[in-house]
Amino acid sequence: MRILLFSLIQETWGIGAATFTSYLYQSLKKEGHDPMIFKVGAKRRKNITFAFGIPAMTIPLQEAQALASAHPSLITYANVKTRGPEAYSLMRSCPLVFHDHNEATANQLTAMRKHQRVIVIRKPMQKWLAERGVKSTFIPHPYVPYEGDRESNHPHVRARSIAFLNFRKHQEIIAQANVLVPDQPCLMHGKVNRMFVHFKLSKVPTWKDHYEGAFADKPGESIRLFAKCELAVNLTKLKEDGDGTEYSMLEAWDAGVPLVVHRGWILTGEDEIRENQTALAVDNAEELATLLLDGVSYGLRRRLVKNGKRQIKVHLPKTVVPQYLSALGI
Repeated sequence: MRILLFSLIQETWGIGAATFTSYLYQSLKKEGHDPMIFKVGAKRRKNITFAFGIPAMTIPLQEAQALASAHPSLITYANVKTRGPEAYSLMRSCPLVFHDHNEATANQLTAMRKHQRVIVIRKPMQKWLAERGVKSTFIPHPYVPYEGDRESNHPHVRARSIAFLNFRKHQEIIAQANVLVPDQPCLMHGKVNRMFVHFKLSKVPTWKDHYEGAFADKPGESIRLFAKCELAVNLTKLKEDGDGTEYSMLEAWDAGVPLVVHRGWILTGEDEIRENQTALAVDNAEELATLLLDGVSYGLRRRLVKNGKRQIKVHLPKTVVPQYLSALGI
């Protein structure tokens, strides 16, 4: 079945929204469907790519509206601060995936109340929207375990963090911890938010010593990087959000590496992220430094990896695709 995925954001790789779109595309393919990715822009442009080299094209809003009316369609992400009118127009024809409340606007909430076709990928966002009069459907975000070669020439290190370097990811804590344990650092990989560097990372001048740049946008690269470390660190912390997973968390589990999260991400301890069961947790640089220095016992490592691998099943194509099809009315 032909299913259309519309993305209303500038970036096509290196951030969670683009990764979501690509994994949903792969998941639909795995289940025998025929997905297509469209970036909505001012002009028509063929042969662009999304994360992992997945083919896509840019089309104008009028064409997107016509296609959305003719085929099952989903808005995988909308930056409503820059693409609001386009998003509200398309929402008349297809559901919207709402990723987190930090990018919500009053107009977006009004549009979502009107159309009531909203999907969230973490349970706290469902609660947040309900408190504002928006009904939503929770569906775990899709993930396809990497089946290719996991060998690489990357050096083996104590820890890695693979994420967009910005305020919500709190890599300043990693930089501070690295100062305390310079011989067992956590290397940082990802695109950089310049404002975050100016206001946060610049206060730790040595942060560049452990920054590896943006990782290559090719299938399995995150897995290959994580496979060459002992700990995968993701210190995302968002007000009224958490408990569930982000893609670097799933990729760490896929690579068989214990996950370290910010304790502020764990809201209930009863969802996907459970301290000492599916992930380790820290509050600050000192706690992270201790973990980097001491490492993890064999028994705890084994439990974390086993439980993490088990948690991936919630996100597999055979599990999530039927839920997305149901949300599309199929």
